[in-house]
Amino acid sequence: MRFKLIVLLFIQCTVLKAHHPSGNIYTNTLLTGREGIIAKGKFSFLLITQANNFKLLSNTNAQSFNVNSMYVNNASLIYGVSKILNITASLPYLYVQGLSPISSIASEEKQYNGLGDASIYASIAVLKHKKINLIANVGVELPTGKTQNEYVNTITSTSNFGSNTFDGLFGLSIIKSFKTIKLIGQYQKTVTQKNSDNYHFGNNDQLSIKVTKSFAPKTCTEYSCTSNGSCLCSKKKESFFTINTGLIFEKNQQQQWNSENIENTGNCILFTSIGANIYINKNINIPIRSDLPLYQKINGVQNKISNRFTTGINFNF
Repeated sequence: MRFKLIVLLFIQCTVLKAHHPSGNIYTNTLLTGREGIIAKGKFSFLLITQANNFKLLSNTNAQSFNVNSMYVNNASLIYGVSKILNITASLPYLYVQGLSPISSIASEEKQYNGLGDASIYASIAVLKHKKINLIANVGVELPTGKTQNEYVNTITSTSNFGSNTFDGLFGLSIIKSFKTIKLIGQYQKTVTQKNSDNYHFGNNDQLSIKVTKSFAPKTCTEYSCTSNGSCLCSKKKESFFTINTGLIFEKNQQQQWNSENIENTGNCILFTSIGANIYINKNINIPIRSDLPLYQKINGVQNKISNRFTTGINFNF
């Protein structure tokens, strides 16, 4: 049994990839709150928690780990190097729960947890304009994931929370801004390498499109008055609430061992998502998001995802 965790915080985007003998499991979270480059000398710290729920398999085999749920906790720190360059470092922690037939008790509930692969990447504003932004991302995933072996009778189970290789991270985002609406398109790609066991977890491609709508209160914080006594609002309170909706398409390459395709791996999933972002103040915001699969095409026997929910908190300083 193998687990692989990949984190891609490209504009707050986390990708989770897991493998076990009954199939691959892929999830994606696209958070809102800051779809751009933070200012020079500024920091942003993001904590997120993602809950992924799956449909239990009814036709598992003796080698299957029947996944019920996965939880991802991720911490990332973003620093504004310049007005067009940000550097992000992130570290995930994974918790997996399911039914494992390798135990002495049939279908005993099992839990696995550990650190995943850390990542570091750069976000570069190729085009920065008041109404349109184009941001390129490039980085690397570090082999920090936990590996755990479990022996039950004559069966050996290995949980890998990382690939033990240095993997490439690439992304491109385009943001079109209107008065209170933003259109955001994003593409992300993970290029994985073969590990020392000659195992390749497969590359991952994602394309997402979403629309965000901002709502601002009607209260005014500052007024400008003339000598004749007339006053006009000179500064309004910033937007305190946004909603968003969109589509996320994920294509995950079939995994390989010794250059041979692994059964029950590889899939394509189309999600619909809806979320919101609540601003406590200009430095603290809470994003929430819910994703539901509209279409899933899988190879062989795999746990299908039923839903996922993400929330977190973002600090700017």
